[in-house]
Amino acid sequence: MRVSKTPTWSGLLQSQIITVGSLFSLAGLAALIIFTIIGHWQLSLRLEKTEEVRQALLHTERITAAFSEARSYGQLFEVTRQDRYQQEATDALNRLKGDLSALSRLSEGEDLEWLKTKVEALQSVVKGYKPGKLEEAINSKPASTEKIPTPDFIHTAGTIAFTPSLPTSIDQIRTLLTDTLTDNQAAIYRSKWQVWCLSLGTGILALGIIVYAFRLVWQEKQERLQTEQNLMELNINKDKFFSIISHDLRGPAANIVKLSEFIQEDGLSAADYQMMANHLHKSAQNLHKLLENLLNWARLQMGRVDCKPETINLHQLAEESISQISSIAAVKNITLQNEVPASALAFADEKMCDTVLRNLLLNAIKFTHAQGTVRIHTAESNQGVELRVSDTGVGMTPEAIGRLFKLGGHFTSKGTANEPGSGLGLILCKELVEKNKGQIGVASEPNKGSTFMVTLPKTVA
Repeated sequence: MRVSKTPTWSGLLQSQIITVGSLFSLAGLAALIIFTIIGHWQLSLRLEKTEEVRQALLHTERITAAFSEARSYGQLFEVTRQDRYQQEATDALNRLKGDLSALSRLSEGEDLEWLKTKVEALQSVVKGYKPGKLEEAINSKPASTEKIPTPDFIHTAGTIAFTPSLPTSIDQIRTLLTDTLTDNQAAIYRSKWQVWCLSLGTGILALGIIVYAFRLVWQEKQERLQTEQNLMELNINKDKFFSIISHDLRGPAANIVKLSEFIQEDGLSAADYQMMANHLHKSAQNLHKLLENLLNWARLQMGRVDCKPETINLHQLAEESISQISSIAAVKNITLQNEVPASALAFADEKMCDTVLRNLLLNAIKFTHAQGTVRIHTAESNQGVELRVSDTGVGMTPEAIGRLFKLGGHFTSKGTANEPGSGLGLILCKELVEKNKGQIGVASEPNKGSTFMVTLPKTVA
């Protein structure tokens, strides 16, 4: 098992995209926050200006009321000549002037700047107002039109008085203020909607960034846990690997040494010599098989095995594998049958498939009794071409099947003729099959034989 992998261009590009995306997300969040703050600030300014317009409207209503009171009390004073009516008229006039002053201060604002000249004209008119001359001023006519500064005011006998059209002027101002208030309220509604949308967008983006950050932290934690687990498995596999080397490799090597010592002794009969030579040959074969599997597995772990898939004929592949190990099967008088159709094709690496099939055949021969049968055949599969190796051997329990294909949990057992084994062959088969984007499985029952199934991709057109 390899824990670390060399970063690929796609992985580096994906990392860069994630980094750039995170920066853009943070920049977008910062921009939304800034726009939201600006929106709140503009909304508060708009609310202040709207309040100023409302105050201006209130003052125009009070000016109209004060004008009516001044006129009424002035008329009463003309009739009764009572000082209290004159005082009431004067008080109403002072209130009117006060409201005009307040309206003048409000007109200094940017939105009410248009009101300033109108208010100043009104202030200049009411400056010399005398309650006792009100009706006289209203009923008299100007000596010259040149003394009329505006259509709303009349100069006569040195006394300034309101004309009946003054309320009309105030009404016009009130209408303009009402229109301004309506526009401001519409602008406030739009600003509130914009601020609400910006706040919602900010919240959603902030929540997304928080969730994404949490996901990254969780993913990093999972990767760290996975790395730790891989390291633990690697240590276990390392121990098992060295156990295979120290035990299974040492046994055949020791046998070769002992047998070679016996052969060198004098006095051996021809029969004993032949027997020793046969044992020496078997030990050398076992050692060669183990070394080949170890080297192939080590090359896989180091990533030095290139998979070169091509269209291969499974019938021919089975024939070649049978020819290579037929002598081993002949020792136990086991029949090897090639039932693969001549038209069966797969898309995989031919050398890897040859190694897989040869190991499966050797494993079947090992656990099949003498006079048994080992069949190579195919079966229908939706995922590809399924190549099967079936035997009439001893079979396996479900617990034994669960320990197959795992270096950390692999087990070995002697064959029906006490053949040794390391258990590495099936592990090598699994990795080679997966290297070709295939799958490997097994179906077995005790005393009913086993069937190993290898699914390979179908040939491409």
